[in-house]
Amino acid sequence: MCCSATSNGPVTAAGGTSAASTGRPRRFGGGWTSTPPRISIISPRRTVTTSSSSTRCSISDCHRSKKGIMMMRDFSRVSINCLGDSTTWGDDGTRGGGPTISWPAHLQRLLGAGTVRNYGIKGCSVAKHPDRTDSFIERYGDMDPDADIVLVFGGVNDFNYGLPLGGMGDTDVRCFFGAVDTLIRGLVHRYPDADIVFMTSAKTGGVDHGHFPAFFDHNAAGLQQADYADAMKRVCAWYGVPVIDMFNESGMSALTPEHQPAYLPDGLHYSIAGYDRLARRVAAELLRFVAF
Repeated sequence: MCCSATSNGPVTAAGGTSAASTGRPRRFGGGWTSTPPRISIISPRRTVTTSSSSTRCSISDCHRSKKGIMMMRDFSRVSINCLGDSTTWGDDGTRGGGPTISWPAHLQRLLGAGTVRNYGIKGCSVAKHPDRTDSFIERYGDMDPDADIVLVFGGVNDFNYGLPLGGMGDTDVRCFFGAVDTLIRGLVHRYPDADIVFMTSAKTGGVDHGHFPAFFDHNAAGLQQADYADAMKRVCAWYGVPVIDMFNESGMSALTPEHQPAYLPDGLHYSIAGYDRLARRVAAELLRFVAF
């Protein structure tokens, strides 16, 4: 049970015969065709036509319908709520920054999204903190109810503060497993038709001025950051909620002298360039889940 968990610190293809070799038509999507379908991606600036063998294409706000053309979602009509902590608010690691440099702001530009709301608060955790009232659990109900996509990016402060982890099946919001479980069910209830996507917290290099641990250190509860990231992925998998794994695949590392000063000034928070890079990672993964 979560309540039994305690914290001693601050509670901060395979091979085979090809269709081409047998002379049979190749299958693409739901039907059979002799050649790959051509896909037109229409944007306000230009139209790009690609074959199914293409590996890259531009993000489009295409919404016109034509027979035989795969159409991307019209993001100009999409509303996105972003729930998070200081790394969503836009803290730049030098005691500055703000929502205008945050990844939600960059994401809106990249997708051409109609509305992107930033619900990041510095220092907040996913689970309920005994000395604060701004956890994800306590705030998700205050978000605008009109959202087509809800993004949740958090967990680093649960690790920083040494909040209890709990276990699968917990519903006690004072521990991380219970908080994530309750948050998912609450968001689905509040946004039954929306796409809900969680993001694990990216690896932290530790913050000296806050005396916070690095991802490979053990916190006050004897846990590593990976424990919280894995917990989020396990609960999301239980409910079929997609996860963007920023912990393992953020594309930036505070451990490298090339990345740390350029993207992660204090080892945890991002520079303007860092938030832009983070947003591109979010956008690329998000399109896998909600592009159509």
